[in-house]
Amino acid sequence: KAEAVLTRTAQVILLIGNTERAQRHEVPFAVRPVRDEGDGVHGITARLPEWRRADAPPTEYGIEPTLLFGHGHVVLATTQVAARAMLAQVAAHKTAVVHGDLVELRGPALAKAIAQSLRPLVLARMLDEGQSERDAESFYAVLGGLLRTVRSASLEVGVRDQAALVVLRMVRQ
Repeated sequence: KAEAVLTRTAQVILLIGNTERAQRHEVPFAVRPVRDEGDGVHGITARLPEWRRADAPPTEYGIEPTLLFGHGHVVLATTQVAARAMLAQVAAHKTAVVHGDLVELRGPALAKAIAQSLRPLVLARMLDEGQSERDAESFYAVLGGLLRTVRSASLEVGVRDQAALVVLRMVRQ
């Protein structure tokens, strides 16, 4: 029953988003099912049509909101590839037990992702922050350099023994 409720909720959220996109004369996200390909994973995903113009696509063309179910877990991710990767870890029993909230960042992987998506990120920073192209590129160059020096960073927030627990860990390369 939870699967049906979560799927319908995701569909409604996408419908609301597509309605707002239509009001701005933007193309909608196309929602489609993700069928079980024998790996025990299924759900829904949404994607914008292929960008066919010569200029760089808007940032939202880099996301593919995906809700997948498999192996007794549910994953909501920005791309189908990311959601499938998470569920592959579950299937391989490579999960961690966390009590509370945990955010973990891996510096080199983030630096690589930024380098691969640099053009849309620079454009987004120019539009959102009003920076020049040079300043936006400089920002990501510094951020990438910093991320390459940090193997991992994590922030854990929870409750233990009726007291708040906040743990920040950083591991250098």
